[in-house]
Amino acid sequence: MTAKEITELLRRRYSPPEWAFFSELRVGTGYVGFDHNQVKNPEQRLDGWAINCWPSKGLTSIAFEIKVSRSDFLSEIANPDKRQQAIAHSNEFYFVTPAGLIGAEEVPEECGLMIVKDDALRIVKRPATNNNPLLKWQFVASIARRTGDIGQEPYRVEKRKSSRLENQLRKANEEKQRLRRDRNKWQFKERLLKKKNPELWEEIHREVAGDEPRD
Repeated sequence: MTAKEITELLRRRYSPPEWAFFSELRVGTGYVGFDHNQVKNPEQRLDGWAINCWPSKGLTSIAFEIKVSRSDFLSEIANPDKRQQAIAHSNEFYFVTPAGLIGAEEVPEECGLMIVKDDALRIVKRPATNNNPLLKWQFVASIARRTGDIGQEPYRVEKRKSSRLENQLRKANEEKQRLRRDRNKWQFKERLLKKKNPELWEEIHREVAGDEPRD
């Protein structure tokens, strides 16, 4: 399973109108004017970030770190500073991996674990909650830059559906052409047999048609 496939599963799970989801979201928009005490690296990208748009759900924000190899996960665990910005900019932080890649006991307390099993996302371990996530203007500006992604997402969804249907139609037409070629080939053989050996052709024809032999 690839990171792109996991991203698409996250996009479908955290979809409008309840959620706004962003993939590869930067935590800032540049180096000039950002607060070093709050944002260590404005160019760092979050694999995924979602915010619940319903006040009744508390406007919860979630950051996602996708891992598709065990070595990459172990490297991340050995460098906890790398994920601190993601944790700081969200209420919850999840590692998202294929099933069987890591165990829940390997995940730090402040992190959650979400796995992909049977083409569905399942929460295995819930993270500790950050009740005061950062909301700096640099981060808001980064989200604003990406609002076009949300507006274009319905188009992208329909485009993907259209592409799948076109591919299915192409395969159906190819199969239709193959069957037509097979039919033409057998019709040619039948005509040839009828011409060369009409008695055998008549016998085969009766068997296929289920007719009783004539006296």
